[in-house]
Amino acid sequence: MNNFIEFLSNKNITNEEVFLICSAAKKSVIRVALLHDKNILYMVETIQDIFENNLHGVLQTFTSRLIEKEAMLLHQSKHATMGKMLEYITHQWKEPLSLATFSISKIEYKYNTKTLNEKIFTKEVEHIKTSLKHMNQTIVDFKNFFDSKREKSNFNVGESICNIYSLIDPLFKTNNITLVKKCTNDTVVNTYKNDFDQAILNILSNAKDVLIERKIKDPKVYINIINLDKKVQIKICDNAGGIDQSLLTKIFSPYFTTKDNGSGIGLFMSKTIINKCLEGEIKVSNITSNIGYGACFEIILYL
Repeated sequence: MNNFIEFLSNKNITNEEVFLICSAAKKSVIRVALLHDKNILYMVETIQDIFENNLHGVLQTFTSRLIEKEAMLLHQSKHATMGKMLEYITHQWKEPLSLATFSISKIEYKYNTKTLNEKIFTKEVEHIKTSLKHMNQTIVDFKNFFDSKREKSNFNVGESICNIYSLIDPLFKTNNITLVKKCTNDTVVNTYKNDFDQAILNILSNAKDVLIERKIKDPKVYINIINLDKKVQIKICDNAGGIDQSLLTKIFSPYFTTKDNGSGIGLFMSKTIINKCLEGEIKVSNITSNIGYGACFEIILYL
């Protein structure tokens, strides 16, 4: 058994991912189950199965199933995020569509009443162009967000978060949620920008949902970005009253949710992205910030 555990350790499989449950039944029988998130991925029951037949195969089966499961969760997360983005686009388009429709109606009215002149016509056409430009930029942002290219790049953390927020700003405003942002403007990291954007969007969306669900008076989200020694700290906090202490250790678990229509994937994928893709750290706690008491997600990215 020690050889088996050592073999797994040499393959960089951590204690968080693998639990060995062993129960001796007979002298020649031992039960070994490889689990991930409490789901049995592989089980063998004899010493011969482990050591004589295919020890390497046991590990290969486990790792392949683990990769398949994480790929499935990532796929589900992408679909959930796309659904949120489509909702945000709908809200983003409402105002420019209304303005464009108003300008067209005004031109039509002025034309029918023979009061349309060049100045009014030019002014309303410019309004229409501005509205359409805004709508086009929303589509461009949406396309960039889901760009399949995964290449590391240098980007400004503050600017990236502002761009993400601009996509969801209409929903925040519709629900009277105020964003309080404090950050330096020169915080540049080199990592996967699209992955970073998805993780931040999930956290901001989660804060929005909780604030709405709990009907918080004067709801706010606070973002603070600080340059530290060879790393950057990002804090995203709300004033929704915090997370129940008994749930703090479960908040990043897959399929765990306290929302009626929640998928339980968003925060899990944020943690997976930040830990594995961005090689950073994330944790959550309840704190009293300058906007009040609530949950605070702290992200660390290394420069």
